[in-house]
Amino acid sequence: MADTLAEGWRCPGGGHAPYAAHDDLPDTPVRPLRRLAARAATVVGCPPHRTCPFAAVYSDSHPIVTRVLHARACMEDGLTERNAFPGGVKAVDRAALLILRGGTMARQRSEDAARERERREREAADSARPR
Repeated sequence: MADTLAEGWRCPGGGHAPYAAHDDLPDTPVRPLRRLAARAATVVGCPPHRTCPFAAVYSDSHPIVTRVLHARACMEDGLTERNAFPGGVKAVDRAALLILRGGTMARQRSEDAARERERREREAADSARPR
């Protein structure tokens, strides 16, 4: 099934070349890939994808990203910042940690706003129902 999905999306992680443009993605009732990609782009806040929206998740990360993510996981397990980074903490590590922290906070704010929006929509729907 994964191979079929990778081929349908033309996922680079599966060795396929992505579609030339978002509008080239199939959009049928059975395979609504264009609509799924557009919705994913709306949620993430980026231009519409021309391949699987998760392709970037499965691609190789830059070594700094990998280093900082591993260090952050170690810090969450109780290691100090100094011990979490092999070879010691460098300025680029601190900058990357700040970027990661900012992204995490932005994601949390976005999730909180989405939950609040859904709560208001439920309340509006509940108040509109006849009793």
